Amino acid sequence: MSDLNDKVIKLVELANTWQGEGPDTGRQMMIARFKNCNKHCKFCDTWIKMKTTSEGSYSINDINQSLSKTQGLMITGGEPTLSTPDGRIQNLQQMILMLDQCDYQVANIETNGYKLNELIYALEKISNAKDENGVYKVKVIYSPKIFSEAEYNTEIEKTKIYLGKKPYLYIKVVADGDYWSEKYIRDISKITEDKGKIYLMPLGLTPEEIMKNWQYCIDLADELDLNLSTRMHIMNQFV
Repeated sequence: MSDLNDKVIKLVELANTWQGEGPDTGRQMMIARFKNCNKHCKFCDTWIKMKTTSEGSYSINDINQSLSKTQGLMITGGEPTLSTPDGRIQNLQQMILMLDQCDYQVANIETNGYKLNELIYALEKISNAKDENGVYKVKVIYSPKIFSEAEYNTEIEKTKIYLGKKPYLYIKVVADGDYWSEKYIRDISKITEDKGKIYLMPLGLTPEEIMKNWQYCIDLADELDLNLSTRMHIMNQFV
């Protein structure tokens, strides 16, 4: 057995699909989904899948074989940056292994920013994260979940450190008019001149809920000169 086959990744989903959110919306990609998360968001569109699906074991060779169709890698969860001191959960370490060893043309990392600093530190040491011209193939899609003043303060400080300073970092915010989320959106729109890195997406678990919040997102994006994310995977029900 080769070294690559010795390195096992634990996932609840490994399948070809389409990216439904953010800057690569509509692109065919292979989704690699981790099971565990540090948040319990009421609007999570995959919590049932994570709760009811057992983890499978995949080698790097297994993942590369699945990647051969799309050459696009979407790493999501759960929370890909989650890890625990006892080693029981090693999402972060396994994600770094995938980024280092897998054959992709583009990769999306969807994270709530739990260990964003550790992810960025590791990412910038991975030569495979860049193409032959030194351009990042990886996009970090940072989607903070903000339900309180304390969470707002934590996430706004992270955003000030990284937004506009890391070319691979994008911000994606679920929006429905909640006070703290809107405050965060308005404040980060002032942090960087590169507003093309900020995406608003309507909150919702069904097409009906998405449409209910579309107008709010359109109006806010128009006011602040931000991007919209369609959430195509929910509208077309291929979550």
